[in-house]
Amino acid sequence: MALALSLALTSLVARADELSAERIAALTARIDPVMREQSIPGISVAVGQSNALAFEKGFGSSDMENAVPATTETVYRTASIAKPITAVIVLRLAEEGKLDLDATVQRYLPEFPEKEWPVTTRQLLAHLGGIRHYGKPGESTGTRHFNAIRSALALFARDPLVHEPGTKFLYSTFGFNLAGAVAEVAGSRDYGALLREIVAEPTGSPELVVDDHFTTVPHRARGYAYKSGQITNAPLHDTSMKIPGGGLLSSAGALVRFASAVNTGALLRAETVAAMWTPQKTKAGQETGYGLGWKLAGVGKTRTVWHGGGQAGTSTFLLLEPESGDSVALLCNREGAALETLAREILALMKSAETPPPPTPGKKRYALVVHGGAGTLPTDKAFRDQRHAGMEAALTLGRDMLARGASSIETVEAVVRLLEDDPAFNAGKGAVLNADGVAECDASIMDGRTLACGAAAATRTVRNPVTLARAIMDDGRHVLLGGEGADRFAAEKDLALAEPEYFITPLERNLLEKARAGLAAPATKDSRGTVGCVALDAEGNLAAATSTGGRRNKVPGRIGDSPVIGAGTYANNETCAVSGTGIGEEYIRLAAAYDVHARMAYLGKSLEEAIRDVLFSRMKPGDGGLIGVDAQGNTIMLFNTPGMARAAADSNGDFTVEVEEVP
Repeated sequence: MALALSLALTSLVARADELSAERIAALTARIDPVMREQSIPGISVAVGQSNALAFEKGFGSSDMENAVPATTETVYRTASIAKPITAVIVLRLAEEGKLDLDATVQRYLPEFPEKEWPVTTRQLLAHLGGIRHYGKPGESTGTRHFNAIRSALALFARDPLVHEPGTKFLYSTFGFNLAGAVAEVAGSRDYGALLREIVAEPTGSPELVVDDHFTTVPHRARGYAYKSGQITNAPLHDTSMKIPGGGLLSSAGALVRFASAVNTGALLRAETVAAMWTPQKTKAGQETGYGLGWKLAGVGKTRTVWHGGGQAGTSTFLLLEPESGDSVALLCNREGAALETLAREILALMKSAETPPPPTPGKKRYALVVHGGAGTLPTDKAFRDQRHAGMEAALTLGRDMLARGASSIETVEAVVRLLEDDPAFNAGKGAVLNADGVAECDASIMDGRTLACGAAAATRTVRNPVTLARAIMDDGRHVLLGGEGADRFAAEKDLALAEPEYFITPLERNLLEKARAGLAAPATKDSRGTVGCVALDAEGNLAAATSTGGRRNKVPGRIGDSPVIGAGTYANNETCAVSGTGIGEEYIRLAAAYDVHARMAYLGKSLEEAIRDVLFSRMKPGDGGLIGVDAQGNTIMLFNTPGMARAAADSNGDFTVEVEEVP
């Protein structure tokens, strides 16, 4: 292990080849609008290629009051990215024979109260231990200072387990606190020393430290929040109550070095890393989508391991593609920011210059279609250009992901998530408002390979409803969650949340007032619509996703077709993937998306014939539009309204964006 560590450190401390000027320009061009759209004061970005740091830079301000710029040296709260770091520390101690992952925690912490069932450290790292997450008022933003991790266990130590260990996945920062306390005893050192000796020093990252409120830390960023349309100082929060689960400080570059070190075997043996990145299962055999301290997605060359984080004054994301050794770390000083889309865009950007394999004759290697809503034709050129730019960015992201071998399910989620972040569309930020002046968002996603699906309805605090739908699908217990339960599930899964005001734009407030007064909305900017994406990947798998804010001035709690599998979304490898946009009630009554599949499966219709039948024979003029892709990569995007924003790309070189024209 020592020899492997020594050899690996040589490449870790050195930098990889610098990114080209073109890629740096493209990366910067994407970061600037994200900072503006999400009101992020400062962000630091690091990119790794082939397991070495290739680029790092700070943008904006790390301290607005003192005009201090964000730089490569700026350190931010990592929030939950502490969890994969803690997992590495625990697993290193297990490799050294100092810690038994399958022993009860009382072997190391005899003072920890016995529970109805035994709890092991392995279960804690997999969020299968039954230890509760935050639940009491103020817990997630506590200001009490603890001088030791074991003292902080008092916050939950006497609480009963939420479930029998191993039977359910329950995300728990407190569970990681307990794992960190076990590590201190097993390693005979406090957590800070373990962090320094096992992770920080070997990776050349002295700035990776415990977030101690009373210690003077060079280049520490000031934290901010965004409330009621303005940036404010973040609420006070002492993270000593959750150091192993969310209480560290780091630069972006240090996180890339950490990810690269893990991937090259510098910190753990290869077999340990493989186990850490293997999806854990409940006792019933259900995969959780989580390894030991890491979230997991995809397989083979497109597999990614990652973790995000959010707490008072910070939002973070670390993404690694093990096969290539490419990674992205994003740290910003605004709580509630959504960074996953940006991280995955940057990862795709790093590969966009690679030459894709030549297309297979006949069947297309990949294909995708995107829509941005059907409806009226806006007359304002600036708004048309804004929608066109949004559609082009989404199509580019999806095409680049599929070209490098990403799965269709990953691609449709990423594309729709990007559109949810764009206020030019009626999904996520900028969604239309209900009669109470609140944005309630719906989304669904479906995997044509397995028919697995997930949906969320009437959410009010989830930044990216399509990612919530994906989490519901991956969880597997249910298909559709709605309202408060959906928002609570998102919090349990550590998804990015936002205050209800985040979704509201001044334009939409104005349009709601006109709707309340019975006035028609101006055609200039009333064409913001539902968004959706369908895709065929290189493995021949289909997927579909749809997201919307619904109808303006709707009755609170109204649910349209977008979260209804078979109405607004459907995918089946045997036939097609379909996403709809329009009058949701009609799509539900007609089971429109499933009807397209049924006409292909039972009547032998082509994709175009099936969609034309549904749109022009069963639906009324003005009801909406449908996009689809079949198993051969044939694409279609039709509508019976004055216009529909739509785009398509495939492995044969097609790249088409149409915003308004009638088909």
